[in-house]
Amino acid sequence: MYLTTALLATPELVAGQLNTRQLREIDSLNLLIRSTKDPVEKVEAYANLGEIYYVFDMDTAASLMFTANKIAIDALSFCELDRKKEPMARFLSSSLSNLGWYYMNKGKIAMALAHNFKSLEIHEYLRNDRGKAYCYQNIGEIYEMQGDDKSAMRFFRMANEIHTNLRYISGMTGSLDLMAEVWLQRGEVDSALRLLLLAEDLSNDIKQVELYNLEEIYANIGTAYLTKGDTARSIVYNFKALELGRSIGSKSGLSDALRNLSRIDLARNNLESARQYAEESYDAAMELGFPDRIKKASHLLSRIEARLGNYKKALKAYQSFNLMRDSLRNNFNQRISLQLEQKFKYEQDKLLKTKQYDREMELESLEQRRLRVVSWMGLATLLAALLIAWSILRRYNVIRKQKKTIGAQNQQILKGLEYSREIQHALLPPVNQFEKHFSSHFVFFEPLETVGGDFYSVRVIGDIVVIVCADCTGHGVRGGLMSTMSSLLLDKTIHSGRTDPGEILARLNHEIIRALHQHEGRSIQDGMEMAVCTLNLKTGKMKFAGARNGMVIFRAGGAERLKPAMFPVGGEFMKKGIEIERRFEVINTQLQPGDWFCMYTDGYAEQIGGGNNLPMTYKQTEDLIAAALSMENPTQIRLKLAGQFAEWQGENQRVDDVCVIGFRFKPA
Repeated sequence: MYLTTALLATPELVAGQLNTRQLREIDSLNLLIRSTKDPVEKVEAYANLGEIYYVFDMDTAASLMFTANKIAIDALSFCELDRKKEPMARFLSSSLSNLGWYYMNKGKIAMALAHNFKSLEIHEYLRNDRGKAYCYQNIGEIYEMQGDDKSAMRFFRMANEIHTNLRYISGMTGSLDLMAEVWLQRGEVDSALRLLLLAEDLSNDIKQVELYNLEEIYANIGTAYLTKGDTARSIVYNFKALELGRSIGSKSGLSDALRNLSRIDLARNNLESARQYAEESYDAAMELGFPDRIKKASHLLSRIEARLGNYKKALKAYQSFNLMRDSLRNNFNQRISLQLEQKFKYEQDKLLKTKQYDREMELESLEQRRLRVVSWMGLATLLAALLIAWSILRRYNVIRKQKKTIGAQNQQILKGLEYSREIQHALLPPVNQFEKHFSSHFVFFEPLETVGGDFYSVRVIGDIVVIVCADCTGHGVRGGLMSTMSSLLLDKTIHSGRTDPGEILARLNHEIIRALHQHEGRSIQDGMEMAVCTLNLKTGKMKFAGARNGMVIFRAGGAERLKPAMFPVGGEFMKKGIEIERRFEVINTQLQPGDWFCMYTDGYAEQIGGGNNLPMTYKQTEDLIAAALSMENPTQIRLKLAGQFAEWQGENQRVDDVCVIGFRFKPA
């Protein structure tokens, strides 16, 4: 049975934002979920619930879409998709697209692109043009968030062309609004305003349930007029967006309108009013969880607080701006965007070749005549080759010498890398150290290249054992250098007498910034994500602190996840030469005999694969670890984890280093 209490829609949570018709529809869909045994009806009900909740409660909507996905994937086989399964595939493609939009607005770029390209693949098969257009819009917004305006505009125009051919007014206004946002970012205000006013005119034909587009159009028109210096018109449209957003319970356009009004008051030196609007804009963006809007609101808020002389608040807001900006535009996200787009183009080219096969068979006789021509051309080419053969022979000796030199250089590089790996492995703790203090353990450690950026550490000081699992920036030689330096700094920190996880992280943060001169604005701003725990071997009392890396404890009653702080160790967090203090919260817990506690880096969970070419979720990762813990000894656990990882990866390339470690507690 797919239905659980946690996944049922709860209209009480947002009843103030739902109208009577929507509340009745929610009750009807919940009743259908409880009663039907037809998987198509169940998927449709979950998908429709998710559509209702999307504007008001994105996290609830995402949970409903996840459930719809699971049911649909269980009932479908992508490689054997036929017309009888089209209804299920249609709902699956819609939920994948909606989840892609959800991940995009949460700043999880790789997950957003993977879901949208998979949805686009299904829409292509079903020949669903409207679905394709919405996928193009979502993909375009992802590129826009990363600053790639050219690619964003390409996808928005493809979406607008489809909507225009279908005469789908709601889609036309949405795509026009998105293209206008690109023009605004480029500074082409007149071009943006022309599209926005056209979208406003078309919006007169939209039904009330689709007014969310109009709210954002009003806010963007307000932005355009503000940029042109027409403050009066800007205020009119921004208040239109505020009134409409509050009446329908939407936060997206409302956040933009509040930010515009704050900018107007800031220009007029009405600083208190400007701060109030900016704080409301930031709160709306935080409630939605949209990194792009959080970035813009926090940047504006930092400017206002600085003008008011509140430098600590300004610094805090600017830190939030930097964090959102970096999460949206990092190199990994941009690389994943290109890989997924190229993969989709390859799949479409392959499909096109398959459709052309019958036509090629009809032209077989023509092909045979062409081959005869090619044969004559081949003979002519051979004669030409003989004429230039003497030139090739003259250069043969030169090339052979160059090849020998390159081979020798490659051997030197490989020997250097192999020796670097030996040094890196020598810094890892010996296995017999685990056997002294734990009833069982396992280590699954596989760098992506010869050396890597992941490492783990176990240090015993009296009755206290300090355990660390870390992921340094990058992999290969870059990651190997960072992990070696970080391992040595960790050893220095622990042997200086520090055993509190929060103090260890804080000290390592200081040492990395000092060692790499990051406080001087150097270009090397690498750091690491890290989980640290200390355990009293006699009492079982554990302390944990993390920097973007958490820990999971597997008990008889289930799994308990200890959450980390959301900033890394190392990297520049400076303002006018003053270091921003990062506090790493310490979580205390009590282990019982037989409890397993495990740490892992993101290389296991974020590997693309699983048959659908999607990254693994952290819930799936922890379920696989729990399954492996049922094996009898450390070797079997490690082999089980490696087998599960290889099965998930399939034919996809590895994307990162992998480190998963776990220990079973026994009192000393």
